Amino acid sequence: MEKEGCVIARENRLHVYTGDGKGKTTAAAGLLLRAVGHGRKALVIQFLKDGHSGEIAALGRLGAQVFPMPAPGGFYSRLTEAERLHYAEETESALPKLAAFICAAEPDAILLDELAVALRYGAIRRAAAQELIDLCLRYGETVVTGRNAPDWLMEEADYCTVMQEIRHPYRTESLAAREGVEW
Repeated sequence: MEKEGCVIARENRLHVYTGDGKGKTTAAAGLLLRAVGHGRKALVIQFLKDGHSGEIAALGRLGAQVFPMPAPGGFYSRLTEAERLHYAEETESALPKLAAFICAAEPDAILLDELAVALRYGAIRRAAAQELIDLCLRYGETVVTGRNAPDWLMEEADYCTVMQEIRHPYRTESLAAREGVEW
């Protein structure tokens, strides 16, 4: 940001955890856990998920707030085009309520879990996502997770981590996702 020819550093920073490797949400949850451990307020917003991952449950028990965004009702990639459009409409219509919640909660750390994927699939428009990120940064450190983060988001990030899968039993052994490990 610039003001009268001077560069003003933003106090809160944008973190992006992306890539095809495991652990993006878990890493972001660790950042929120650190904030909660220092007495700060944390907020979790999940896109494309039903809110039942272990990290989110643990953060909730430790005092982090969780805003319930609409869930797509299954894996997004398996939805019909009509179901995808309906989910995108539900997501966009929830944004004003989410913005009001953020303003009232004044969180110090915010996780926008799977926002990168929601952007990739068109479940949220870039302008709406940018507006949400900007609002979150007014209040606290903001983390965006998800595979295939768009270039503009990675370029905007103060911290950008790309997690790369080297080996995963899902591929090598056809092992299903396990409670307490993958979710």
